Amino acid sequence: MVEPAAPTARVRTCAIDPPVRVPQQLQIARWLGRIGDRSYLIARHDQRLVLVSLTGGTLTSVVLGLDSLRADAVTGTHLWLAGTREHRSVLLDVDLSTPGLPAREPELLVTTPLSTIDAIAVGSERQLIAERGTKIALQLYDRAAHKLGPVAQINTTDLQMPELRCAGDRCFAVGVEGDGADRRIYVERFAPDGSAEHEVLADDHVATLQLASLGARTIVLWTAFDHQGVFMRALDPSGKPLTRRTGIAGIARPPVAFELLPAAPPRIALKDASGAWTIATLDADAHRLDEVRALPLPSQTSSFTGAVQSDGILGAGFSSQVDYQGGTHAWTARATAVFLPTTRDAEAPVEVLPTTSGEGRGGMAAFPLVEPGHAAVLVLPQGDESEDGGELVMVRKPCT
Repeated sequence: MVEPAAPTARVRTCAIDPPVRVPQQLQIARWLGRIGDRSYLIARHDQRLVLVSLTGGTLTSVVLGLDSLRADAVTGTHLWLAGTREHRSVLLDVDLSTPGLPAREPELLVTTPLSTIDAIAVGSERQLIAERGTKIALQLYDRAAHKLGPVAQINTTDLQMPELRCAGDRCFAVGVEGDGADRRIYVERFAPDGSAEHEVLADDHVATLQLASLGARTIVLWTAFDHQGVFMRALDPSGKPLTRRTGIAGIARPPVAFELLPAAPPRIALKDASGAWTIATLDADAHRLDEVRALPLPSQTSSFTGAVQSDGILGAGFSSQVDYQGGTHAWTARATAVFLPTTRDAEAPVEVLPTTSGEGRGGMAAFPLVEPGHAAVLVLPQGDESEDGGELVMVRKPCT
């Protein structure tokens, strides 16, 4: 769970023209988003997992010492990574309050009936873990008593893992259950003893689901195949609903895609059927969108990721597709950077990856790396058949 905070250092940045390109030998593993005052991602380098960020305008990486990564969670400035090391399940705690510090020694994860851990949330007193199999299995762990609760199971064919949240001795999961037209949003709430309570949050035919933090509340946002718009419900720290199903006001056209920026307050990037992208702020009541502003991205852009700086938002939009026809595989990709100042219209977009193609089941992805004063877009290979490569494209620096 990312607990967003406003950037602490207010530094005005200016565009680097032309952008500075630095070749890399990495492959994307997982985007983490902004933690503290900078954004992070996990990449592979020479088969090793590394934590990547910007420090002083330079790409820096820390070797994590994990053989594989299954799940991640964030509490404040602590990054928790569940994975394996030397065939043992471990939980790695990385303190990011000071960038560049090595990770702590990993903890051994508790022995659990779950064979793998595909999602995790870590609170001060409890952990909630989830495994994907023929069903989604959820289990609570009492950290002080070293005690596991019973396993709760969810019937679903959804490919997305549920979102897990923990606060104190309470945890809950929000996800999609059912199949086809019966896809519904549920919340599974766990009492301190591990017993679970199940509730359907929305009986819409769910298309997409995302969660945002708004103070102590969790905002559940979704789109549906049988209704137009974006809908929400607010939950308290234990996962109990605070509001009824509400349509978000201020959306001119039904979105075909929306992406959340886990910042304070949350922003929503929307793409409509015409291919136009906009970004807006979710108001304090999470009922409407404020400050709706245009994002000058190509209409082909299918994915958008943003990172908040003190003077604006750096966004990276990209499209990456694999052609499975003809008995062979080939991919095409394109990526664009855009900067949206706090008080002005978006600056001219920067093409960080022209339309590029290659063979195999691969592609390229782009993510914004920010720190106080500097910003870049990291363009990296993705996919099982991709090799290390990519570029760091520096696009902003402190104004002089």
